[in-house]
Amino acid sequence: MPSTEDFKNLEGATLADLRKAGLDRLPLPERRQLLLDLGSKRLESKHFAESLAFLEAARALYPKGEVSTVALYHLAVVLLELGRKGEAATTARTCLARGDAAQSKNCEELLREAERPAAALPARGSVEDRLHELLSKVENLNCPALLSDKDYLSLPTHMQRDGLAAAGKIYLGRSSFRDAAAAFEAARKLSVKASLPIPWEVHYGQALAAVELREWNQAKTSIGRCLAQPMLGDQARAQCTELRAEILAGSTAKKP
Repeated sequence: MPSTEDFKNLEGATLADLRKAGLDRLPLPERRQLLLDLGSKRLESKHFAESLAFLEAARALYPKGEVSTVALYHLAVVLLELGRKGEAATTARTCLARGDAAQSKNCEELLREAERPAAALPARGSVEDRLHELLSKVENLNCPALLSDKDYLSLPTHMQRDGLAAAGKIYLGRSSFRDAAAAFEAARKLSVKASLPIPWEVHYGQALAAVELREWNQAKTSIGRCLAQPMLGDQARAQCTELRAEILAGSTAKKP
């Protein structure tokens, strides 16, 4: 019988590919979790149609009313991104009806977006435009200022996370390591609070910033989180492994 580990190297595989590889022979709990993890990863990488296929397949394996509110929220996000507003609104309402305080704010925001009348909808891409506008200002904003910026505050939660991760990379590029560390940490905490998947680049970027700041304990923690990411690709794992070796060497080097 196959195990979840057998599928972790099938990066980019479709649902059909996984079925051919023996997905349906996995024990039910492992199969459901694998599908949810893959759906979240495809959402994170903006492969919305693939994400929908995985999330709907996972949902179908649960008794009615038992799929997690996190999965419902991710499913509603994907449906909205694909322009299926009615289904997104229905899914968001289902999520809200569960009374899960951790997901209520996310689902309320998404429901408002899905129910906005068509005539009042902004031009497609306007949320992306706000994100680009925010990132264009990062050169002149430190991280605390970024977190209180109106363009940042106007973004949906998952795009706030994306904006913070992108800002962290910009701060790294200009050697503003303290701001980079703060941006990546804010992205991580926001993801945890909202039960969103954390991109591996957030942990990796936080580890890079910590290395530059010679904060070795933080560097070890962040690179450990990076390597523990489910479905981490081979290239990403190689990058993280290389950085971990650098961190271990730096943290054990004798101080001058």
